[in-house]
Amino acid sequence: MGIQVIGHLPTAGDARRFLDHTQTARNVGVGFRRSSLHTGPSYRAPTLDYLTQVALAWERAGAHAALVPTGTSFEDAWVTASALMSRTRSLGYLVAFRPGLVGPVLAAQMMSTFQRLSQGRLLLNVTPGVPGPVSNRFGDWLSKSERLDQAGEFLTIVRGAWGEEPFDFAGRYFRVEGASITAPDPIPPFYFGGSSEESMAFAARHADVYLSFVEPPDMTAPRLERVRTLAAEHGRTVRTALSFQVITRNTAREAWDVAEHMLGDVDEASVRDSLAAFRRSGAGAAAARTRLLGRMESVAGAAEISPNLWVGGLLVHAGRPPALVGSHTDIADRLTEYHDLGVTEFQVTGFPDVEESAHFGEGVIPLLRERGLLDEGGAAT
Repeated sequence: MGIQVIGHLPTAGDARRFLDHTQTARNVGVGFRRSSLHTGPSYRAPTLDYLTQVALAWERAGAHAALVPTGTSFEDAWVTASALMSRTRSLGYLVAFRPGLVGPVLAAQMMSTFQRLSQGRLLLNVTPGVPGPVSNRFGDWLSKSERLDQAGEFLTIVRGAWGEEPFDFAGRYFRVEGASITAPDPIPPFYFGGSSEESMAFAARHADVYLSFVEPPDMTAPRLERVRTLAAEHGRTVRTALSFQVITRNTAREAWDVAEHMLGDVDEASVRDSLAAFRRSGAGAAAARTRLLGRMESVAGAAEISPNLWVGGLLVHAGRPPALVGSHTDIADRLTEYHDLGVTEFQVTGFPDVEESAHFGEGVIPLLRERGLLDEGGAAT
């Protein structure tokens, strides 16, 4: 299966330097210099006009879809995707959502409506979140295992409500009788990610696509194989996808210069303060972050943990994916390696997205096409 590219919409804003991009809700109170006032000169607000520029840039770059994230510091994913779908022609929208914040039958109706109005351009990213203050402010006090169980019930009801007969369900978190929603056509795929054993088991049972942060190949291969094995035990197959930030230029030196500029004046003390704030918020407990940062010798050490794989952004931004940094050929080589491991989709984040989507689209996409690796179809399904 050829490679599909999924871009990214910066619904919390965009910037050229990490420390210029710290805007979030005024009352968050946790994180790295988190305040609605703390934005630097390169910061770009997530206005509808700017997000339209980004969506069109990813469409021009050849992306099948773009991730629309969710969380306190982001504009609402459903509202944003709905506003943008009429401003693009072929770009799909991978809408992230928290199971349980709205009821599953209403969610099934929202998903079905979006799929019809967008003419089949919806993809769905299940993001149960992590325990801690970020979840608590939404009224969510569940443990990790509880939120995964809740998400499983949620998806069971959504799929059941789209069935041919009225659907009844009684579980620990939800109870419905006669749920029936006109099914979307096609049924949108569900993406889910996580590096813990619980998360991989959930993906194997409920997801269509297992989406996780890019890691060194020696860490990636056994994890993907584990998900495939678990899925086979349920008589299922699950596609695999990797998420990363990209910094690609004509030469590797140019790309690494950009990466160094993004960190700017961040020092070791600032990094330690940042990581401590992430731990307080609960974000620092994410298994993927722990695995990736565990490959660094120290917070003051080199942040390239594998050829072209850089985790500098994770030191100052809780949700930022690791980055692939290098020449266009370097990046194409790394994606080829991951494709050889069975990865068929790559969720690519730029910083800022408009410029990086152009570099990726003009530099890396043609190389993938020349190698016969690119899926040239429409929006991902």
